[in-house]
Amino acid sequence: MSLKITSRWALAFFAFATLLSAEQPSPANSNPGKTASKTFIDYFLPTPIVGSLSTEAWGAKEVGPRDQKNGLEDTAMKQWHYWDGQILKGSDGRYHLFGSRWDQSTGHEAWKKSKAVHAFSGNLFGPYEETGLCWPGNKEGAGHNVTALQLPDGRYAVVVSATRPGDVFVSKSLDGPWEFFGQMKSEEVDGKKMKPDNVTVIVRPDGDFMLTGRPGIIYISKAADGILGPYRAESPRIFPNVPSLEDPCLFYSGGLYHIIVNSWRKRKAYHLTSKDGKTDWVNRGIAYDATV
Repeated sequence: MSLKITSRWALAFFAFATLLSAEQPSPANSNPGKTASKTFIDYFLPTPIVGSLSTEAWGAKEVGPRDQKNGLEDTAMKQWHYWDGQILKGSDGRYHLFGSRWDQSTGHEAWKKSKAVHAFSGNLFGPYEETGLCWPGNKEGAGHNVTALQLPDGRYAVVVSATRPGDVFVSKSLDGPWEFFGQMKSEEVDGKKMKPDNVTVIVRPDGDFMLTGRPGIIYISKAADGILGPYRAESPRIFPNVPSLEDPCLFYSGGLYHIIVNSWRKRKAYHLTSKDGKTDWVNRGIAYDATV
């Protein structure tokens, strides 16, 4: 996905995810290739315009007139590439976005040197104002595949992976300061341990921590063990047989566990659901399609 679409997708995703509770999946089964009649994309609504539509904004012509105030963006595309985009609403009524950025002049492959940043807005849809690096004193702010959540004890956690092996930072406030808490770990299964990459993590209703990542395996850490684990594999690969799947997003809504996972090669994403989050994942079909 392009950087702006990534940021915009994060905003639209969290705004409309709860609408999914209106549609239940077809009977659960162990075949992730099975699809349901209604898909995530059927619930999409137009994103509200918070600035104005521009025909001169950077990007492919197919994007059409778009609002550069929607999300977090370097409107001139001269300083930063922005990536990721997890949003949490604070007790102050503001929306806090945690993402990553790297130097625009260094090209796309410089994502390996990206750094975690915080931004905020009074409006879910933006515009978001960046406040700077989340932890400038720790490895110069390094962080990618940034995600965030509130812990059961009321603190907040920001998790980074890919460039760092499931590193977790915590704070009492969404504005920081962020302190390094530790690295996620897992039990060894068949001589292998979890390799945190593209991690997405939630606190389940039962208090356990649940995550998945690029490999498409579900891991659980018991509530007593906390966000660092050890995590135990609860499933084989549950993703559909589609090439180049990455950047999953895991959430719980309407009595179901949901995963949205993107194929950058096909430029499509897929929506999976499960009643218990561990077994019988159902492929509900296309979550979004960047080719149409």
